[in-house]
Amino acid sequence: AAKPVEVPLDKVPVGGVKEIVYGDKPAIIMRSAEAVYALSRMCTHLACTVAWQPAQKEFHCPCHEGRYDQFGNVLSGPPPAPLEQLPVKVEGNKIVVGNA
Repeated sequence: AAKPVEVPLDKVPVGGVKEIVYGDKPAIIMRSAEAVYALSRMCTHLACTVAWQPAQKEFHCPCHEGRYDQFGNVLSGPPPAPLEQLPVKVEGNKIVVGNA
């Protein structure tokens, strides 16, 4: 099991993102006015690393042109499933990804 990752809340402003490594895999923390959430950046097609495209508010997999929306839902391409959502909570002034 991956160890929890802690990030100061002020490092992820509303509308912002923070790339992290959760376990040994790339992930991203995203913050909207309503919520903080975290997603794996491993494509569900062949486990390539997807890139966040802020202008389009999408994730793009360069290997086979898979695309996901800002919540990890498949938009197009070969991915068979959404990006994995990671457990996340806000505790005081920090964001905790993963379970303790």
